[in-house]
Amino acid sequence: MLYQNILNFRDSDLYTEAEKAAIEYAELFTTNHHAIDDGIFQRLRKHFNEGEIVELCILVARHFAFGRLTKVLVIDHVCPLPGMPAYQP
Repeated sequence: MLYQNILNFRDSDLYTEAEKAAIEYAELFTTNHHAIDDGIFQRLRKHFNEGEIVELCILVARHFAFGRLTKVLVIDHVCPLPGMPAYQP
């Protein structure tokens, strides 16, 4: 249920405010990293300490990089997610 509502995380009651802040950061990191500003970090600091924010940054960066790697090596189709279209070479 959580993954089905991720695109509407801002308006969903399924996510805590801490989760929403983390998802917002992850979304910006992957789609528009230039938009990550002090306001984003202020929202994160309401819910996470500095060490947790560093961990979040590293985790998002690692997962983003791994996603790129699997795409480049064309191994991203090996384990399709439910509801995702089948791999088309």
